Amino acid sequence: MSALDVLKQIDDFHLMIDRGKSNAEVIALYKRFVISEMQELQDATTAPEQAKEACDVIVVCRPIVRLDNSSQSMIHAHMTDSMIAIVESLTGVWSTALSLVNQSNLSKFILCHEIADARGHFESMGINVRIEPINETYFGAYAVEDQNVNGKVYEHDKLLKGPKYCAIDESIEWWKV
Repeated sequence: MSALDVLKQIDDFHLMIDRGKSNAEVIALYKRFVISEMQELQDATTAPEQAKEACDVIVVCRPIVRLDNSSQSMIHAHMTDSMIAIVESLTGVWSTALSLVNQSNLSKFILCHEIADARGHFESMGINVRIEPINETYFGAYAVEDQNVNGKVYEHDKLLKGPKYCAIDESIEWWKV
């Protein structure tokens, strides 16, 4: 898959989860997410963790780069370029790593028949969520407010990992598997 195809997949992911929001709302939301993802990158201690977190920064910068017509978008475009360079240096092929992260992100979605289980999953974790349709097939669970549960922060309006989420194994060089 080409690098442009991977970026298009990420744009399509965002178009699904951001529908119904104005461009200004999407930009403001992702500017918040960039801060938390950059913190996760700074906290990463191994190359697999760093590669995954740098990919996450690319993912949250994409809507800003795509939608923001101000000079601010250049900052996020340069951040994206820097993250691509980091991922490339760690993995050898940044687009492969980013595609795998995107596949993992897509596993956050919930199917209609999984909604009750998903509600129970988040209730058992103590996370207050709202579950909304993303399209005719998928639903997403979003934190209804910023929440700190057992030391983990769940940001308001961020798509959360559903019960069938397939995490990337950051203990290995996951981009080679």
